[in-house]
Amino acid sequence: MVMENFINKKFPVFSVQVSVLEKSLCFCLLAVMFCFFTTPIEDGDLFWHLKTGEWIWQNRTLPVQDLFSYTVSDINPFRPGSGRVRFILQQYWLGQVCLFLVWKALGYTGIILLRAATYTTILAIIFFWMRRKGGGAAPLLFSFLTGTILLTFPSERPQLFTFLFMPVCLYLLERVRSDDRIVPAGALLPLLMLVWANMHGGYILGVVLISFYLLFEFLGFAGKKRQKPGWPRVAVLLLALAAAGANPCGYDAFREAVGTLPAYSSVVQENASPFTAAIRYHFYYPGYWLFLAIATGVTVWRCKEFPPVHLLIILFLAVLSLTSSRYMPFLLMTAPLLAGHVREPGARHKWVIVAVLLAVWAVTVKPKRLFNFGPIHFFPDKAVRFLQENRPAPQLFNFYYWGGYLIWNLPEYKVFVDGRALVEEVVVVYNKALYTDEWRTVLDANGVNTVLLPAVDMMNGSLFPLALNLLRDNEWKLVYNNYLSMVFVRDIASNAQIIRSHSINKSEVFQALLQYGATRQ
Repeated sequence: MVMENFINKKFPVFSVQVSVLEKSLCFCLLAVMFCFFTTPIEDGDLFWHLKTGEWIWQNRTLPVQDLFSYTVSDINPFRPGSGRVRFILQQYWLGQVCLFLVWKALGYTGIILLRAATYTTILAIIFFWMRRKGGGAAPLLFSFLTGTILLTFPSERPQLFTFLFMPVCLYLLERVRSDDRIVPAGALLPLLMLVWANMHGGYILGVVLISFYLLFEFLGFAGKKRQKPGWPRVAVLLLALAAAGANPCGYDAFREAVGTLPAYSSVVQENASPFTAAIRYHFYYPGYWLFLAIATGVTVWRCKEFPPVHLLIILFLAVLSLTSSRYMPFLLMTAPLLAGHVREPGARHKWVIVAVLLAVWAVTVKPKRLFNFGPIHFFPDKAVRFLQENRPAPQLFNFYYWGGYLIWNLPEYKVFVDGRALVEEVVVVYNKALYTDEWRTVLDANGVNTVLLPAVDMMNGSLFPLALNLLRDNEWKLVYNNYLSMVFVRDIASNAQIIRSHSINKSEVFQALLQYGATRQ
């Protein structure tokens, strides 16, 4: 009882008067959700974040030039004025160190548990914050919808921290806005922004939210009883904005957010709008569309009941999410702003609703993926061992989505390209090699002597033209193939030994791939 009183006093977001039965059911619900988030590692960017975190931890400094690829140094040769190289190398340093230390202590199991714990914490914040504003089914429904979206973003990179900090930031801003006693929220907000800005570039979302609250503070709309700015609140908000700039790159994240090369941005899956994701990738995100429909209906129908800052935030994130699917989770995290405005079924039916929701979620989750504490089999672990044992000649041309995995697991070779996309133009050159007749020019110009790539695009099942071109060309020899990954080497003296020992009949593989391609049409 003493501990409960302490929590209710210090952390009022959790100060909900509920029965023992309801507390037990809430705990069980969150526990089940935690289990749903223990899926294997799918994000190849995790690995270059781990390698960078390891380097920073060992050297106690931040990198100033690229250490892991041979196509980039410290500037963009195509656009020398671009600051992207420095931004990617240094912006995430604290998040990268944290991920590395978790891996160092618990391996991949620790990374997956961190993801599951973070996502479950987000759902707990949303649920109890909404539950504090009212009962019924809304807290359960919106928590469930948020969980379904997070489940489609199994992020194991510093973006994970942005997912967590965004609802925390929004809650602290609400405390500053509505509570005459702005301590401790007023002290925690600048600290949160300082940590966030050194973990992930997504802190600019927090900057935007703070700016909205600051704007309406000056407009006199921040509270019903105040028509003039509350100067302690203004001071807190300005201090939080200043704290956000205390990172190695300052506010460069804004420039990078709008300055990404369109030719690169268009090929990144998470940059696709929800409409494009549905048409091109067959990702439909029903939880997102349902929430968007509810939020639109509630804000339009009860527009006059909402504080203007809430309407602006919901509108801003709705528009942002419609332009890029990577922003969809943030819209659902505004659910507490809708609390109290949603007409819902009686509270006595809500646990029937949650049972139905969990049943729906359970049938969409493959049980074999749960408690799978390691990377998915998409990554070329056997091919990496082959390269380590036989050491063909560099330079290595690699599949883009494997770049981070190779940086972490094959440090003997620098990569051609990886998920950092330090120089977006290199990704454009990579696509020329992978998909066009200019492949030979690209490989020769970059001194490539070894190629590692899959034959088939896992997203759509189509064959990569580069694999077929290398199978046709007599200068390139196939020395490893398990159809997940293929290793080609140039027929030069330094590759003579591996060619003698491991050369594979390319005509058989070529015919098998052509037959596979014919069945896909």
